[in-house]
Amino acid sequence: MKSILPITFTLGLVPLGANAGDLEIRTVSGGVLCTTAFQLRKATVAANRGDDERVRQLGCIRTSEGTKAVLSDQITAPFGPWQVWLKPDGDPALPMWGYASSFKPIPALR
Repeated sequence: MKSILPITFTLGLVPLGANAGDLEIRTVSGGVLCTTAFQLRKATVAANRGDDERVRQLGCIRTSEGTKAVLSDQITAPFGPWQVWLKPDGDPALPMWGYASSFKPIPALR
């Protein structure tokens, strides 16, 4: 019975995440993206303190509103870092990491 609990918990998280290819997203103003997931937490704390120099030292950026991104992980958990391909207009796509709070869905066309 002990071995079933972790499996059930893990499977319960899958619907909360997002599937790559199913979701194109855009950045929000003031979000934090990093070249590696390891610096993301430190950079987010620095950004919340207004220390943009520290954010840059960690290899991270503050995002502007509306830059396109596509999830690159097959399944993305809602609370962990997301790996995305950031697609700035006219520039090559960049692999970056960010928390869900740095993104919003692309609005549907009507």
